[in-house]
Amino acid sequence: MKRMLALMLTLAVALTAAPALAQDTLDKIKSTGVLTIGTRTGSPPFAYVNKANEWVGFSIDLVETLIKPEVETAVGKAIKIEKKESTPPTRIPLLSSNAVDLIAGTMTDTPQRRESVDFSLTFFYTGAQFMVKKGSPIKGVNDIAD
Repeated sequence: MKRMLALMLTLAVALTAAPALAQDTLDKIKSTGVLTIGTRTGSPPFAYVNKANEWVGFSIDLVETLIKPEVETAVGKAIKIEKKESTPPTRIPLLSSNAVDLIAGTMTDTPQRRESVDFSLTFFYTGAQFMVKKGSPIKGVNDIAD
Protein backbone atom coordinates (compact mmCIF):
# COMPACT_ATOMS: atom_id res chain seq x y z
CA MET A 1 0.00 0.00 0.00
CA LYS A 2 2.78 2.45 0.91
CA ARG A 3 4.61 1.64 -2.33
CA MET A 4 1.48 2.30 -4.38
CA LEU A 5 0.91 5.62 -2.61
CA ALA A 6 4.54 6.59 -3.19
CA LEU A 7 4.27 5.69 -6.88
CA MET A 8 1.07 7.67 -7.32
CA LEU A 9 2.60 10.66 -5.54
CA THR A 10 5.71 10.43 -7.69
CA LEU A 11 3.69 10.39 -10.89
CA ALA A 12 1.52 13.29 -9.75
CA VAL A 13 4.51 15.49 -8.95
CA ALA A 14 6.35 14.56 -12.14
CA LEU A 15 3.37 15.23 -14.36
CA THR A 16 2.60 18.63 -12.87
CA ALA A 17 6.01 20.16 -12.23
CA ALA A 18 7.57 20.56 -15.67
CA PRO A 19 4.51 22.15 -17.32
CA ALA A 20 4.36 24.65 -14.44
CA LEU A 21 7.68 26.17 -15.50
CA ALA A 22 6.95 29.07 -17.84
CA GLN A 23 8.43 28.91 -21.34
CA ASP A 24 10.82 31.80 -20.64
CA THR A 25 12.08 29.88 -17.59
CA LEU A 26 12.65 26.80 -19.74
CA ASP A 27 14.47 28.98 -22.29
CA LYS A 28 16.72 30.31 -19.51
CA ILE A 29 17.43 26.79 -18.27
CA LYS A 30 18.18 25.66 -21.83
CA SER A 31 20.65 28.50 -22.41
CA THR A 32 22.40 28.17 -19.03
CA GLY A 33 22.11 24.42 -18.55
CA VAL A 34 21.13 25.08 -14.94
CA LEU A 35 17.89 24.62 -12.98
CA THR A 36 18.14 26.89 -9.95
CA ILE A 37 16.07 25.85 -6.96
CA GLY A 38 15.38 27.70 -3.76
CA THR A 39 15.29 25.48 -0.71
CA ARG A 40 15.73 25.50 3.04
CA THR A 41 18.99 24.56 4.74
CA GLY A 42 17.53 23.42 8.05
CA SER A 43 14.12 21.84 7.54
CA PRO A 44 14.54 18.06 7.85
CA PRO A 45 13.31 15.78 6.45
CA PHE A 46 12.37 18.00 3.50
CA ALA A 47 15.53 20.03 2.84
CA TYR A 48 18.64 20.57 4.91
CA VAL A 49 22.42 20.64 4.78
CA ASN A 50 23.86 17.50 6.37
CA LYS A 51 27.10 17.05 8.33
CA ALA A 52 28.99 16.48 5.07
CA ASN A 53 27.77 19.91 3.87
CA GLU A 54 25.48 18.33 1.26
CA TRP A 55 21.97 19.56 0.47
CA VAL A 56 19.66 16.60 1.11
CA GLY A 57 16.05 15.77 1.93
CA PHE A 58 12.76 14.68 0.44
CA SER A 59 12.21 17.91 -1.54
CA ILE A 60 15.74 17.72 -2.97
CA ASP A 61 15.15 14.06 -3.88
CA LEU A 62 11.92 14.97 -5.70
CA VAL A 63 13.72 17.59 -7.77
CA GLU A 64 16.67 15.35 -8.62
CA THR A 65 14.61 12.23 -9.32
CA LEU A 66 11.48 13.63 -10.95
CA ILE A 67 11.77 17.26 -11.95
CA LYS A 68 15.29 17.23 -13.41
CA PRO A 69 14.54 14.47 -15.96
CA GLU A 70 11.30 16.19 -17.01
CA VAL A 71 13.07 19.52 -17.47
CA GLU A 72 15.91 17.83 -19.37
CA THR A 73 13.33 16.35 -21.73
CA ALA A 74 11.64 19.74 -22.13
CA VAL A 75 14.90 21.59 -22.92
CA GLY A 76 16.45 18.73 -24.89
CA LYS A 77 19.72 18.43 -22.97
CA ALA A 78 21.30 17.50 -19.65
CA ILE A 79 21.16 20.15 -16.94
CA LYS A 80 22.70 20.77 -13.55
CA ILE A 81 20.84 21.73 -10.38
CA GLU A 82 22.01 24.78 -8.46
CA LYS A 83 20.65 25.21 -4.95
CA LYS A 84 20.12 28.57 -3.26
CA GLU A 85 18.98 29.02 0.30
CA SER A 86 15.44 30.26 0.70
CA THR A 87 13.53 31.04 3.86
CA PRO A 88 9.82 31.67 4.43
CA PRO A 89 10.24 35.46 3.96
CA THR A 90 12.51 35.15 0.89
CA ARG A 91 11.03 32.29 -1.12
CA ILE A 92 8.31 34.21 -3.01
CA PRO A 93 10.59 37.20 -3.74
CA LEU A 94 13.32 34.82 -4.99
CA LEU A 95 10.82 33.15 -7.30
CA SER A 96 9.16 36.39 -8.45
CA SER A 97 12.51 38.01 -9.24
CA ASN A 98 13.67 34.95 -11.23
CA ALA A 99 16.60 34.41 -8.85
CA VAL A 100 15.35 30.81 -8.65
CA ASP A 101 13.33 28.74 -11.09
CA LEU A 102 11.31 26.90 -8.46
CA ILE A 103 11.01 26.50 -4.71
CA ALA A 104 11.63 22.97 -3.44
CA GLY A 105 10.16 22.69 0.01
CA THR A 106 7.12 22.93 2.17
CA MET A 107 4.84 25.94 1.85
CA THR A 108 1.18 26.34 2.68
CA ASP A 109 -0.98 26.86 -0.40
CA THR A 110 -3.17 29.91 0.30
CA PRO A 111 -5.39 32.07 -1.94
CA GLN A 112 -3.16 35.08 -1.18
CA ARG A 113 -0.02 33.24 -2.29
CA ARG A 114 -1.79 31.95 -5.41
CA GLU A 115 -2.07 35.59 -6.52
CA SER A 116 1.69 35.66 -7.10
CA VAL A 117 2.87 32.04 -7.52
CA ASP A 118 1.62 28.70 -8.83
CA PHE A 119 1.71 25.49 -6.80
CA SER A 120 2.29 21.88 -7.82
CA LEU A 121 0.01 19.18 -6.52
CA THR A 122 0.18 18.95 -2.74
CA PHE A 123 2.47 16.13 -1.63
CA PHE A 124 2.46 16.70 2.12
CA TYR A 125 -0.40 17.42 4.49
CA THR A 126 -0.06 18.47 8.11
CA GLY A 127 -2.19 20.00 10.80
CA ALA A 128 -1.73 22.24 13.79
CA GLN A 129 -2.88 21.12 17.20
CA PHE A 130 -2.97 22.30 20.80
CA MET A 131 -1.43 20.18 23.52
CA VAL A 132 -2.55 20.51 27.11
CA LYS A 133 -1.59 18.76 30.31
CA LYS A 134 -3.35 15.44 30.86
CA GLY A 135 -6.55 15.99 32.82
CA SER A 136 -6.88 19.62 31.68
CA PRO A 137 -10.43 20.97 31.36
CA ILE A 138 -9.44 22.38 27.95
CA LYS A 139 -10.83 20.00 25.33
CA GLY A 140 -11.25 22.33 22.38
CA VAL A 141 -10.99 25.88 21.04
CA ASN A 142 -14.25 26.90 22.72
CA ASP A 143 -12.73 26.09 26.10
CA ILE A 144 -10.10 28.83 25.67
CA ALA A 145 -12.27 31.48 23.99
CA ASP A 146 -13.22 34.58 25.99
